[in-house]
Amino acid sequence: MEIHHVHWKSTGGSDDLDNAIPLCFECHAEVNHYNPKHPKGRKFTDEELTEHRKQWLAICKEHPEALISAPRNSDIGPLEGMLQELDFNNSVTSRMTDGSSSWQGNIGSPLHDKEYTRAVEQGSMFLLTDDLRKAIMDAYSRVGQVNTFTRMYSNTRPEGNAFAEATNRLLAAFRIGHTDIQLAHSKLKDFLSPKGG
Repeated sequence: MEIHHVHWKSTGGSDDLDNAIPLCFECHAEVNHYNPKHPKGRKFTDEELTEHRKQWLAICKEHPEALISAPRNSDIGPLEGMLQELDFNNSVTSRMTDGSSSWQGNIGSPLHDKEYTRAVEQGSMFLLTDDLRKAIMDAYSRVGQVNTFTRMYSNTRPEGNAFAEATNRLLAAFRIGHTDIQLAHSKLKDFLSPKGG
């Protein structure tokens, strides 16, 4: 559960309990985050949120057993999942760009993009700042490029100019990808870190 300001603090709402509503992670990601350019999510008025809070508190008071028997969802959110995915991709690209002569021994582990896809499908990307969203999209564009060039490299006969070109393309994609993935990871980690005390 997370706490949401019924009347946004940025528009004059207070930190009083009367201006707070408990929400699960998924609902908190949607409530008041309606984007007309991408109409996914729900927009509630302050009055509607206040009424939802009253109903929820009445359920908690009258039927506390419902809280104990509620199913637990251990799944992490798409943004946290994407942070871990970027961490993995950073580790893989780091091994490919560390300057060692054994880089070929590290080929074969594809970069992952499942959590990015989930964040896009669930509309979580619209919760991010424009700068962070761009950094993440740049990083995952490189993830796709690295995976494509890895397949091309693997399917090229290990001789001649075509193989040398495939090798150079692959190593360049890993170098640029590593930089973009590191940046996205750092920015997303900062965004998800608790602010203040």
